[in-house]
Amino acid sequence: MRRYTTLSIAVGIFVICVTGISMAHFNTIIPDKTDVRRGTAVNFAYFWGHPYEHMVFDTEMPSALKVLAPDGKTEDIKPEKDGQQLKFSYKPTQLGDHILYCDAAMYFIEEEELFWQDHVKQVIHVMAQEGWDRKTGQVIEVVPLIRPYGIEPGFVFVGQAFLEGKPLEGATVEIEKYWPKAPHEDDLPDEAMITRVAKTGPNGLIMYTLDEPGWWVIAVSAEHGEMEHNGRSYPVEVRGLFWIHVEESFTQKIR
Repeated sequence: MRRYTTLSIAVGIFVICVTGISMAHFNTIIPDKTDVRRGTAVNFAYFWGHPYEHMVFDTEMPSALKVLAPDGKTEDIKPEKDGQQLKFSYKPTQLGDHILYCDAAMYFIEEEELFWQDHVKQVIHVMAQEGWDRKTGQVIEVVPLIRPYGIEPGFVFVGQAFLEGKPLEGATVEIEKYWPKAPHEDDLPDEAMITRVAKTGPNGLIMYTLDEPGWWVIAVSAEHGEMEHNGRSYPVEVRGLFWIHVEESFTQKIR
């Protein structure tokens, strides 16, 4: 990762970069099912590491982990340590879209000389299509502008990035897929295909084609203040992460 600042870009220009950043760290939250029924628990694995390479590092407890239910009420979730990662479960009692959101622990990244704090979101869809585009009010967040479930490979993700409630233009966006098993080093693609990179456009617009089934993270970054470490001040980079699942193609399933 590099340090990024919020930039202004000309209206009508939307830049998609094809270069990537290898070995990107993300707070990763993966459920054990995507077909969720009311009254049925969903179990989650939560780790800090490299989603594509499935490298898990010691994961600290988040400062907040909540679910915003369809009726507008929030529920605090308390994860448990499970080796290097965390685990937790959630049992929805209402129909509609529940927003899981997390303010992760702050990490100091020595080689980058900055702090990272991820603010993570994920939609838990429970049998009724209502509320998937709600905001959580996190310091930085990605709000989907397309329904973030029931999508197949080739669908274009469209969202909007916000920093302190205001559209975030010209910010760096990283896109990376999660692999449930670590690939052999010889099987890894070029670094540009591991972590893909784009920019937010006018009004914080994000657009990117998700071309394979599985879990993907859309991560937008911005500098937000400073913190001290060993007597020196370093920038804090906040990142809004949105995890979205791409289903296998229905036509492939029925062939």
